[in-house]
Amino acid sequence: MLLGAVLFSVGLCGPAQGQPGRTLLRKDSRFVNSPGPQQFPDAAAIILYDDIGFELKSDASTTYHEYDVVKILTSEGIEPHQTLVRVYRRGHGEVTLHEARVIGPDQAVHDVNPDAVVDAPLLPKSKVYADYRRFELEFPSLAPGSVLEYRLTTSRKPSYRNAWWATSYVQNPEPLLVSIFTVKSPLGTDVQWAAPGLVPSRPTRSEADQSQVLRWQVSDQAALRTEPAMPEAESLLRRVDLSSFKSWNELGDWFYSDWRDKAGGGPRLGMITSGLIPTAATPMARAQAILDWVVASKKQVDLSYEQFLPNKVSELIDEPVLSYMDTCILVSAMLEFAGFRTQPVLAFTEPTEEVARLLPQPTQVGRVLLYLPDVGGRPCWFDPAHPGQLISGPPGGFQGRAALFLGPEGPRLADASVDAFDVNRDETKIEARVDEQGSAELAISKQQFGESATFLREAVRALASSDRSRRDTILRSLFAAIAQSYSPLAQVHERYFPDKEPAGPGFPLGMTLIVPYYVAVEGNKRQVSIPIQLDQRIASLASSPADREHPLQFDHPFRDDSQVHLMLPEGSKILSMPGSVQVDNDYVSFLLTSRQEGREAWFYSRLVVKRPWIPVQDYAQVLAVAREVSQVANTPLVYETTPSPKSEDEEGE
Repeated sequence: MLLGAVLFSVGLCGPAQGQPGRTLLRKDSRFVNSPGPQQFPDAAAIILYDDIGFELKSDASTTYHEYDVVKILTSEGIEPHQTLVRVYRRGHGEVTLHEARVIGPDQAVHDVNPDAVVDAPLLPKSKVYADYRRFELEFPSLAPGSVLEYRLTTSRKPSYRNAWWATSYVQNPEPLLVSIFTVKSPLGTDVQWAAPGLVPSRPTRSEADQSQVLRWQVSDQAALRTEPAMPEAESLLRRVDLSSFKSWNELGDWFYSDWRDKAGGGPRLGMITSGLIPTAATPMARAQAILDWVVASKKQVDLSYEQFLPNKVSELIDEPVLSYMDTCILVSAMLEFAGFRTQPVLAFTEPTEEVARLLPQPTQVGRVLLYLPDVGGRPCWFDPAHPGQLISGPPGGFQGRAALFLGPEGPRLADASVDAFDVNRDETKIEARVDEQGSAELAISKQQFGESATFLREAVRALASSDRSRRDTILRSLFAAIAQSYSPLAQVHERYFPDKEPAGPGFPLGMTLIVPYYVAVEGNKRQVSIPIQLDQRIASLASSPADREHPLQFDHPFRDDSQVHLMLPEGSKILSMPGSVQVDNDYVSFLLTSRQEGREAWFYSRLVVKRPWIPVQDYAQVLAVAREVSQVANTPLVYETTPSPKSEDEEGE
C-alpha cells in the first residue's frame, strides 16, 4: 500500500461501492516512455503519479479521492505492491473503487477482476468490532515493467465533537516523480496545516464554489534513505498534515473527555474485580490478579481506530478479543475499582521537543498506555501490548520520548522517564570446548532483566496454557533462533526454559549447542571465533557511512554482559587473540578484557547503551564504539596444534 495514498482522516476505508469494468483486449501506451531501471538503478519500484484530493464539508464529514500510478522495476518490487489492503468500519464511511488495473510491459491492460476484491469481517466472532472489515484487492499479472493504476473515493461521517485530521505523504520509501495534494474546505474554515521536511512548504491558495482550496505539488522526490537503528519511516517522510486541533492540550482534552465518559463499568465490573482480588494481598498482588485475569480471558490485537477513541467498558467485559486501546480502558476501570489511581498517557515514539513542533493529530500517537502513580509506594506503567505485568518504567520504544499525561487537572506534555541501563540487562556465561576435529560444544546460561526479559515472560505465560506438543514446537523454534545467532551450523543438544514465570527479577534460560566445523583450519594453524554475543544494532553501524541523516533510536538503555571460558584441545598453543579494549562516551561504552593460561582463554565484555535517542550530530560517538565492537567480533583466536604422540601399539603397526 502506498504511503502516499494512505490519507488518515478520521479513519481508513469503507466498503466497495463500485466495480472495475470487465477486461478488454486493448492497449494503453501512456506510460510506455516512463523512467525505468536505467534512471533508478537502486529502486525496485517508482511512483509515477500520486494525486490526493481531500474535502472537508460544513458538517465535518470528509471525502477524499486517491489516484496513484506505480511502475514495477524489478521482481523485488512486485510483492510490496501486489495487494492493496484497507481496514475500515462499516457504517462510519464508505469507499468507491473507480478503477484498478495493471498495464503490462507490452501495454496490454489487465483490469482487476471483481471476484478478486475481498470485503470480509476483520474479526468475524466479535460483537464490539463487528463493523471492522478488511478490504483487499489483488493486482493481476504484475511483472517488471508493469504499471499499476487505481482510483478510490472515500467518504466518512463526522467524528466525535467534529474533530478531523488528515495526512498525505509527498515522499515514499521509493522514488516519487509527481505528488499532488489538494485540500478543499468551506470559506472561513480554520485549517491547521504543517509540511514537515517539505521545501517550499507553503501551498497555493484559491477560492471556488464557496470553498477555499489549498494545493501542494512536488516533483522528483528521492526515496527515503534507510539507515540502521533509524526511527519509524512514517515520522521521517516528507508530508502534509492537516488537523482541527490547535494544540496538544486541546487534543488531550478531546480524548480524555471521551475516555471519562466510557470508563464506567457498572456493577458487573465491580463484581468481577472483587472476585479476583485476594484478601490481605499486597498492592502489587492485587493489581497482578487483575492482569492475570485479562491475560487468561482476553486476546490483544493492534487495530487502527477510525476515531482514535475507546469503546465503552461495559461492552468490553465479555469480549474475548480486545484492541490495545480497549485493553487499556478496561484495565484502568478495574484497577480504579480496586483502589488504584490510573492516568491514560498518549505515548509518542519521538522526544518532546520533536513532538512539540508537530501539528497535533491522533495519528502521531504511538500507543495509549496507563501510568499508575502509586502501587505499594512506587510508580508503575501498564502497556496493553504486554498486558501480563506492571513495569517500573515506560515500555521499550517509548522511554525518553514524549508523553501526554491526561487527568482531571488537564493535559501535561513531558518526556517519559528512562530506565537506568542496569535495569535492562542480559548476562551470558559460556563454557566453550573445542575438540581436535574442530567442532565446539557451547554450554550457555543466560539471565535477562527488565525490558530485555519482557518477551520471555510473555512466552512463559502463553506456554503455560499450551499442550505439550505446541509448547515443544515453540521452544524448538525459540532455541533454534538463539543457536543460529552463534553459528548457522549450531544444533541444540540440551535446553532449559522455566515452566512458570520466575518470581525474581531475572529470567533464566540455558542450552548446550553442538557446532560442527566451528574452527577454520590452515595447516597447523586454527582460527576460532570468540562466542561473545554483541548487539547487532550496534555492530551493524560499523559498516555505515560516516555521515547520517536520521537520529539513532533504541527501545531503552541496556547493558549486555558476556563471560566466555574457552578450552582448546590438548597440545594447543595460543598464538594470538583479541586484546583488551575500553571505549566510553556520553551515549555508549564498550569494554573487553581477556587473558590466557596454557590452552585456555577467558573473555569478559560489557556493552552499554546509555540513552535511547541519539541526535544526528552525536552519531560519531556511537560510530566509534560500533567500530570497536565490530573489530572484536571479527578478530578470531588463533592457535596451533601439535600432533598427538603415537602410542606403542600405533608405532608397532
